[in-house]
Amino acid sequence: ERLRFQLPCGVGKSFILFNIIRTDLKEHPNAKYLIIVPWIALGEQMARQAKQLLDIPVLLLCSGCNEKNVKKHKSSQIETLTICVSGSIDKIVEKGQSYRSMFIDEAHHIENEDSITREKIQQIKSDKVLQLSATFKNTEGLDYQMNLRDAIDAG
Repeated sequence: ERLRFQLPCGVGKSFILFNIIRTDLKEHPNAKYLIIVPWIALGEQMARQAKQLLDIPVLLLCSGCNEKNVKKHKSSQIETLTICVSGSIDKIVEKGQSYRSMFIDEAHHIENEDSITREKIQQIKSDKVLQLSATFKNTEGLDYQMNLRDAIDAG
């Protein structure tokens, strides 16, 4: 199952995906999840939020991470949630790990058919994939879309 959600900045895309994980873990307590982000700062932010919102082991996989409160680069250890900065995606592909769900934040970065990162992501085994972005270039076939005006009106 593959879904694409377009939501404006600030409406809680991270909160949504963490709640999907939390809910899914109730039925699948041994499941593994992967979040892919394009930047180190976003990976560190997601790791901090995951620690606050979820009571599960988290691995932040990136080169040059400054976050001190999460595990980094321990690929021999299998965590419930792995947050991977796209520049380190080779490590995920090499592990060959299967995931129950893969979340791609800022997914507009992989829309280009020639994207090397996109090619690598397609090699990762996952039952479900949710792509999230505020700014998809191609909005055809979106499974859910909220525009900024609707978000403001909704409060």
